[in-house]
Amino acid sequence: MIACVCALLTTPLSLTGLGRMLLLLPLCLSVSVVYKTIKCEDLRVKPLALAVGALWLTIIIGMYAVGVSLWLLYTLLS
Repeated sequence: MIACVCALLTTPLSLTGLGRMLLLLPLCLSVSVVYKTIKCEDLRVKPLALAVGALWLTIIIGMYAVGVSLWLLYTLLS
């Protein structure tokens, strides 16, 4: 049992491009939840879920836009 847990922590998982893109979603969600709960002075004025959702979409769209821009720049220059 302990060997299986150690193998999970020491052996990297092979992820494809789609897997990497999907792992970005929960990471950005956790960042947006923490940021909005720290920055909102009164959580009852505006529903927290709407504020977190808007920030999450903004981060996701921004990250993908930067990624596509860098990929296009790399493709054009190579």
